[in-house]
Amino acid sequence: MAGDLHVHTTASDGLLSPSKIIEEAAGRGLSFIAITDHDTTAAIEEATKAGTVAGVTVIPGIELNTEYKGKEMHILGYFIDIYQKWFQELLAHIKDAREARAHRILDKLKTYYGMDIPWDLVQAIAGSASIGRPHIARAMLRLGLIKDMGEAFNNYISQDSPAYVPRYKMIPEEAIGHIRKLGGVAVVAHPGLLADKSAIFHAIDNGVDGLEVYHTKHDGKDEQYLKAIADNYRLIVTGGSDCHGELVDGDITLGAVKVPDEVMYKLKDLHVKRSKPA
Repeated sequence: MAGDLHVHTTASDGLLSPSKIIEEAAGRGLSFIAITDHDTTAAIEEATKAGTVAGVTVIPGIELNTEYKGKEMHILGYFIDIYQKWFQELLAHIKDAREARAHRILDKLKTYYGMDIPWDLVQAIAGSASIGRPHIARAMLRLGLIKDMGEAFNNYISQDSPAYVPRYKMIPEEAIGHIRKLGGVAVVAHPGLLADKSAIFHAIDNGVDGLEVYHTKHDGKDEQYLKAIADNYRLIVTGGSDCHGELVDGDITLGAVKVPDEVMYKLKDLHVKRSKPA
């Protein structure tokens, strides 16, 4: 039995609905997946219901976007209590901040590059999801302003671009604290992609529970390095495809990186221990 611990849906910047993701997971023989949309838990109920029918266990999760020394760092949360009112209020605030940010990015793209991207188009692409840069990039692609998504992020809306607008700022220790308060387990997402590896140790110092050692964009050296850190600090070793539903070499990548069910049970055991009354 194996599963994928890093999956996105249309609730954030994925292309497949929660139900479609479950259908794909079942078809690929996955016994469990974690729904880890960016800064939202909106897909979890639909996915859980579909998973019950399809025989796929759904781990309620999230990927919180944080910033460390001016660079993005993402923290995954597993087995979180999605019904905590204070947390949903926080996510609603982040969603509003994302929308305001997207408006500013569109204004800057017009000012600096002469790109007139209608807000209605970005909204239509995002649907009910929290609007983010991927939705803007897809709008640029649809309008023929770029050749592919990579061009948008590399040339127009990267952190070094004049059209870039900083996101709502949460620091890693805040995200870790929120996840633990929800009874969840906090894991550093794709740490091999971090330019400043000191961020990993900052997260460890602030109580992170695991590292996503296995990821579609990690190579063998990344895995060896990260596994050594995880073992040294007795952290849970996780992995996932980071599937967004986009085709990579003709496939959506769901299940391209799998972990055995014992990893799920480690996460769940820590969640149960953390959720018990003191």
